[in-house]
Amino acid sequence: MRVQISSVSDGSSPWSLELDVTSDMRVAELKQVLLSNHGVRMPPDAKVLGRRANGLMVTLDDGSKVSRDMLLRGATVPKKDKQPPVAPAASPVQQYLSRTREATQTVETTSASRATPKAVFPARSPAEPSRQPPIIMPGWPSYTQHQAPKAPAKAPSATTAAASLASASQASQKKDQKRSWLRMVQHVWPAEEVRRPTAPHQVVALADLLNGLITAVAAESVQAQLDSILACRAEEQLERVEGKQARIIEMIRDFSQLICRSARSTLKKKGHGSGGLRAFSQVCRELEVISPLEQISVLLGSYQYVLWMGPQSDQVTRAPRRQPVRSMPASIAFAYIHHAALAPLERRKRACFRTVAFLDVMLREYGKGAGEAWSSAEAVRSPLNVWILGARDGEEGWLAQLGYCEDAAGLLSGEGVRMNLHLIGDINVDMPPGKRVMVSAGTQPPKWQPDLVVCLHADERLVHWMPLFAELLGTPSGTSRQAQPVLALTSRCEAEAERAASLFGQLGGRVILRSVRNLFSGMAAGPQAIYDDHGWVSAIQGSKFSAVQLLEHMTSLDLTGLSLPADPPGGSLKEEAKEAKEGKEGTAERGQRSPAVFWGILDLKYDPDLSLEDRVKVLETGDGRSSKFSGYGAAIKESFKADKKLEETLHRAVLVENKKLTRDFFVECGYGHLMPKQVCFRRFYRDDLAADIIAGLGLASEGCCVLKLCNRARGAGCIPVLASDLDLALERLLILPENVEAWLDGQDRDFPIDCKWGCFQEQIRHWWSNECPVFVAEELCKSSPVQQEGKAFDGTMRVGFSLHRVEEPERAEESEEEEELTFHSTSAPEPEPAVEFPGEAPPGALSIEWLGGYWKLPAEDTTSTDLSAKIISKARQGTAPVDARQLQEVYAALGDSVQMVFTNASLSPQTLLRRYPDIGELGAFVASRLACSMRLRDPTKSNMVLGLAQTSLSKCQGPCKAFVESYIHRNFGVLEALMGRWNKTADHFQKAISVMPTNATARYLLGMQCLEAELWKKAIVQFEAALQLDPDFKAPWINLAVACLRLGQWPLAIRACDAGLYRHPNTAHCFYNKGLAYFFKAVEQEAQAPFASWQPAGQLREAALQAFEDARANLERMSMWTASDDQLVESLKMTDNRLAKPLSWDGLALS
Repeated sequence: MRVQISSVSDGSSPWSLELDVTSDMRVAELKQVLLSNHGVRMPPDAKVLGRRANGLMVTLDDGSKVSRDMLLRGATVPKKDKQPPVAPAASPVQQYLSRTREATQTVETTSASRATPKAVFPARSPAEPSRQPPIIMPGWPSYTQHQAPKAPAKAPSATTAAASLASASQASQKKDQKRSWLRMVQHVWPAEEVRRPTAPHQVVALADLLNGLITAVAAESVQAQLDSILACRAEEQLERVEGKQARIIEMIRDFSQLICRSARSTLKKKGHGSGGLRAFSQVCRELEVISPLEQISVLLGSYQYVLWMGPQSDQVTRAPRRQPVRSMPASIAFAYIHHAALAPLERRKRACFRTVAFLDVMLREYGKGAGEAWSSAEAVRSPLNVWILGARDGEEGWLAQLGYCEDAAGLLSGEGVRMNLHLIGDINVDMPPGKRVMVSAGTQPPKWQPDLVVCLHADERLVHWMPLFAELLGTPSGTSRQAQPVLALTSRCEAEAERAASLFGQLGGRVILRSVRNLFSGMAAGPQAIYDDHGWVSAIQGSKFSAVQLLEHMTSLDLTGLSLPADPPGGSLKEEAKEAKEGKEGTAERGQRSPAVFWGILDLKYDPDLSLEDRVKVLETGDGRSSKFSGYGAAIKESFKADKKLEETLHRAVLVENKKLTRDFFVECGYGHLMPKQVCFRRFYRDDLAADIIAGLGLASEGCCVLKLCNRARGAGCIPVLASDLDLALERLLILPENVEAWLDGQDRDFPIDCKWGCFQEQIRHWWSNECPVFVAEELCKSSPVQQEGKAFDGTMRVGFSLHRVEEPERAEESEEEEELTFHSTSAPEPEPAVEFPGEAPPGALSIEWLGGYWKLPAEDTTSTDLSAKIISKARQGTAPVDARQLQEVYAALGDSVQMVFTNASLSPQTLLRRYPDIGELGAFVASRLACSMRLRDPTKSNMVLGLAQTSLSKCQGPCKAFVESYIHRNFGVLEALMGRWNKTADHFQKAISVMPTNATARYLLGMQCLEAELWKKAIVQFEAALQLDPDFKAPWINLAVACLRLGQWPLAIRACDAGLYRHPNTAHCFYNKGLAYFFKAVEQEAQAPFASWQPAGQLREAALQAFEDARANLERMSMWTASDDQLVESLKMTDNRLAKPLSWDGLALS
């Protein structure tokens, strides 16, 4: 290759020359080429400090540095300077910065119309270099000044260049060539374009920042930790001992975290935000693109030297750190930082082919005996041949089309083709031409033999490819195991990786890598990530059996273990729920339940045939305490009760109950791709509203969207609408009756009982009665069809989770055995707080435990013409189990999104009020909801926050202001009721109704005030009005029955209870009130009969007993069942005596 070498000296006669070299030319050969062909003499102790495909850096005999596009890769340790120290002088970097600052100041004083001048760099010419003092900077290695060449350099002739290139190529193939390892960056995945800074002040700022980073990393505390991390024993340095692999991964992670942590304060001072992981990665990228500047190159070289060798001065001589890994380039730490700093979706997309690069690096370190591909020097190795098994259009094929396959050679040096990659599977897309990775695809293996065969996500695809594995692993007669390709497997969870590795161990394979954590996984090897795309890798080579023997042996093995069943071991989910329910009390008594701060659910759509970014879409979140789990989901709630307990509850009602806020938090945490496309508008009809929704969602004329209320659950207000019907639907949903009282008087009194759940008439009333000032429209997302009883349903997957506080790790007692196993010490003080990498949870943060999942099915299958009935899922319509492999993929796709969303610090009243400046009513509403969530814990603060929201709302204008005003008024009334001041609540509830007559909740609360005042008939009027506006409102059904019981209207009470149970099965309050109604009917019937001939009201007693039994079985807390209730039940069982009305009964025992 053709490279240019130029001096960095700032003298009057800088010099430059060009020559042909190879990327792995040895120092002795380079000296010979420079001396014989160009007249540049180098003394014996001169050392090459770096080389790159288009540039070199050496210490010449005049002490100057020559460089072009240099990043200090492949450096060796300079010898100790034996000459007396030279007094510090202005370095070329300092001179350059000084000149550039002057140029920047000059630019700032000129007219704005003049163009900004470019940075002034040292001139280059083939003249003789002048003598310059050596570069000496505080804490940096000093360099010796030598004599300059006597004659100017000449350009080499073609013959000379060819001879030098041939000589270098022969030498590069020598077996005793030492591998260079001190590299910062090779081809470190350019995942995003970084614009090259051109303005002088930008270059100056980066150079100053790099100076600060060097000073920070040279600090004693940082160097002590670097010594500890990079320290290793001789056998760890030279031998590949099984079991050391995990510690190498720990070393790279700890090293990466330390350098990011050391840079944090400097980055913050220089205006790079909080100085976190992404800021450091961005700065590194900006430095890389301007690295051809000689001054920046020297600074980068010094930074690398201090990292890997330690600071060196004239007073203190420091022994260089021993290299812990021979074959693993130093650039892998920076590559890991860049990978970890990516957005979650981009990191997940890159993980696929970066896993191949990671496998290559690990096999070159631990698979030296696995064949020539892993034992020969990487620089002279032929292009690696790799097969990818089980490739699919929506994953590997799609990523290859986008060019991500180039990452597979990202940790290999050199230009040209370095890898041949063949995707085997159902690929129907054309592969683009590669630069360093040549990609092909097909349904069958190619004719050329592979060096590496990778089965991505082996837990899903392994069984299908077992015959091919037998052919690849089987050792033909007369050949050695080393001639066989290496088979690598990736898994989403460690247990699956262990299972697959054990299987191939049984098949006689040599396990090279066993369940090694993949640094370049979807979660960047985060320790808290239990499920992670390509999170664990294993590698196996050959077998002692032939292919035929392997096939026979495979038939005798139980391969079903590689594919997890849909239900957990030991029985179905329903059986597990029963077992959990039976054993939960005993578990609680033993005190073995683990504490949780929150438990909840995610409802989502999942289709494995779509691309990675569209495969999982989260529809909403929910609180597990108020969510319903039936059918196959019952095990989730029962197992949580049996194994977990809520302590220090995390209050996030304002988050989980608002779809707009939930989506915004997911987007802010980098997981916006998990949310459907969404637009938000005020709940006010206008002629162009439908057109704005269609444009915002990009709907086609035949497309469909889903209209949703932000703060409703159970499908209330959730309406799928065709684009052609959108305007009419919005008109009916958003235009309220002019006279609500007259409208209520004209409604059928039986409508709440007779209306079908989810019908459009009910949805209209949900929208009218809602207090949130905005609604959202989302794109319609679908799941892969769920087969149930021969029909295909578009189900909604519900997954349960619990959140736990991460505790400080307990310090184990020191012992000799533990001291032996310790890879590095972490006792040194940390100069800065830890920089959070993906999947990490420091003490005090949240960790997640997944509780399982199931499918909720809609009422009708996918062939139905009823759009709502085939899309809106409800557990009461039916449930189905979820395949465990699909659950693993969902968990991996969710990553750490739930922890990040629930730890979002933007939930203060002031932040929420300022959050939506364009929709001020929404900010006031969410702040008011926050006040409601704290009224039981701190009513005074709740009252204060409501006042703040009311003040903020007073500045808003528009028709939607009334919705929030009504919400605030009725919550002021609730606060009074909690204080026991029911006589002061009526004014607040009536104000809420006056500004929003369709407010069903305010009417219900006014009915409760009437109930408290023993105004039974007025209470019934308000409860019935609330149910006309919201038939799915559970509380009015319960208390309507109470009011009817007070009036002695037993049939109406039973009817109200049955209607409530139809919509809300297993509601203990409805069962209890129903039991009371039957009890009093029995009392009346038995009292009317003559004393001598009375008979027990058997049917009524049985109905009452059954209702009480159902009520007790569905209680959330057994403390709600009192001794009086037991006496009531016992009296029903005693058929020898007439029933009598209790002397005291309040009818609200369960309220």
